[in-house]
Amino acid sequence: MTYKTLPTPPSSNQQVREYTTAVEKGFRSIFVNPHGARWTVELVSNQKVVGTFASKTEALIEAEKRATASKGTVFVFDSTGELIETH
Repeated sequence: MTYKTLPTPPSSNQQVREYTTAVEKGFRSIFVNPHGARWTVELVSNQKVVGTFASKTEALIEAEKRATASKGTVFVFDSTGELIETH
């Protein structure tokens, strides 16, 4: 996927500000996914798996650390891909 830089929208438009904020927050999201018998922590911004853990608890600890540092949100999915919780 390639990203294209768009012109900066006028900051006086409230809808544009809200949309921009939502997109930026989305890029700071962190996904916790089961992968076989293990759990992975993935950064949405670059679709990179940053760790694989033996338990969901270990994965959540790492994801929470990264989310706190980046002011992001942690999304936890089950093996079917359904969202089961957020932090």
